[in-house]
Amino acid sequence: MVAMLNYTSGLEGLRAACTAANVRTLITSRTFLEKAKLQGLVDALEGVKKFYLEDARGNIRWQDKCMIMVRQWMPGVSLVHQDVNAPSGRFVYLRFGRALRRG
Repeated sequence: MVAMLNYTSGLEGLRAACTAANVRTLITSRTFLEKAKLQGLVDALEGVKKFYLEDARGNIRWQDKCMIMVRQWMPGVSLVHQDVNAPSGRFVYLRFGRALRRG
């Protein structure tokens, strides 16, 4: 599940939101946290793995960048039709426009 957290809700509000949404990984930017002076707030969140976008920068290949550009111009390339009645526990994810089913 993807959720946006409201940092202005304070530490207790963030903890409650993470618990309610069962957030296990927080994806954010160190630059954003530094500019907004929120690093201490995020560091205080326990039980949530932190993933910083700056750490992924070196792992993005030129092929990935090209696919991102294509998907920006033609969003239909990355659409996947999913069966809402499919049993839970099955994951569907995209890799270069093709749906791969695991489960």
